[in-house]
Order: sequence, then C-alpha cells, then structure tokens
Amino acid sequence: MVKERRANAVRQACHVCSFYKEEASAAANDRAASLNPGGRG
Repeated sequence: MVKERRANAVRQACHVCSFYKEEASAAANDRAASLNPGGRG
C-alpha cells in the first residue's frame, strides 16, 4: 500500500516536472523569437 502510494507520488511528480520543462522550453523559444524577429519560425 505504501509502495503504491509512493509510486503514484512519483508518477505525479514526473508529470508536473515534464509539464514545467515544456513550459520553460516554450518560454525560452518565445524569448528567442522576440529577440530574433524574422528568425526561425
């Protein structure tokens, strides 16, 4: 039971971490695009 709960917590943390990683990379891309208008994309 405790193991199961820990696995769920880890799964949730991984989901949150990947979400923040995606947000951070998206923000970095936006920043790069605003610094380099007419660049890639």
